[in-house]
Amino acid sequence: MERLSRRCFLTGICAGATALSLLGQNQGFCNGSIDPFDRFPEKIPGATEVKKYPVQCAKHCLVHIRQLHYSSHVLNDSRALRKIELHQKEIYKILDYLRERGIADSVYLEGVTPNSYEEFNSLDPEVYYVTAPLSMVLEGKFNPKLEDYEAYIRGWKELEETDEVGVNCLDDREDSILRSVHNNPDYFSLVVFGGLHAWGGKKSCGESYPIMGRKSFRDNIYEWNNANPKDKISLIEVTPNRYPTFKVTDLLSFIRK
Repeated sequence: MERLSRRCFLTGICAGATALSLLGQNQGFCNGSIDPFDRFPEKIPGATEVKKYPVQCAKHCLVHIRQLHYSSHVLNDSRALRKIELHQKEIYKILDYLRERGIADSVYLEGVTPNSYEEFNSLDPEVYYVTAPLSMVLEGKFNPKLEDYEAYIRGWKELEETDEVGVNCLDDREDSILRSVHNNPDYFSLVVFGGLHAWGGKKSCGESYPIMGRKSFRDNIYEWNNANPKDKISLIEVTPNRYPTFKVTDLLSFIRK
């Protein structure tokens, strides 16, 4: 990997970024037992906002921690790299807080597949720019959850061939994560992906679901729960400090200011 004047960076692809019937509040777990959804904190150090979208009788909960990550667009821009680095430190605080409270002991790494994990696993955070979740995996604080290789490659090829972040980069990869969450024995799955991603939508999360700063082709949570009524997934979205809340097209200008 090419060495930068100070440090290199690691990058995933595609910047970023619940219920069949949203009931407005958690109705409780099935059979009268306590819903683990309620265990997730309402306020987290390092986070600007925590939004919960409960699903009655959900067996899993995807926690999307929205991130700005390093990319080739900011490779030679020291101010942009510094902004992303500070943002990643906020994500580190969030993950550490959730880990200490026993919410999860694993985290999904955007852009890291079983084919590339060994390469990433051997990198020194003091030499390379690494995202917060990868840094914590390297420190032994979290176990890694990896992206599906085929879904990642399709997204990468789409980006290379069209120079557009399309359905392969976004929704297809999001669906692959849902399939993995379904197989996760833990209730909570921490997914640190670009803020452009949106697993929810107005069908699953209600008309007030925020779409500004996102790009989405389908309501993944709604479609999953509709197809899997006995294996539903809830959604929580965590927006870290230093994450912009405006239009998608303004993201690059934001980190370059």
